[in-house]
Amino acid sequence: MDNIRIAYITPEAPPFSGGGIATFINNITKGMKKADVYCEVFAPSDTGHTGTAMLNGVPVHRIAVPESSSFKNEIVPFFYQDMKKCILPLLRVVKYTPPFLN
Repeated sequence: MDNIRIAYITPEAPPFSGGGIATFINNITKGMKKADVYCEVFAPSDTGHTGTAMLNGVPVHRIAVPESSSFKNEIVPFFYQDMKKCILPLLRVVKYTPPFLN
């Protein structure tokens, strides 16, 4: 599935967070890797530093934000800068938008 690229934008991701969303991100990245679907995760940094690490063979981009409520403002430029490297459609596939992206 070389032509499928998925970006998960999430307020929490393992290993620093252990809530339900982080558990979902952990499980979905394992499944995407196993299915040979390329995906990346974008999440706020728990350490205060911007950087990229691997989770289950998937890049997790951590964005330093002063507080979790500012993540929605910080993620947009970072996400689009990363996505400029490739051409892909951006689809919104959920009816519910989490408050952190409003």
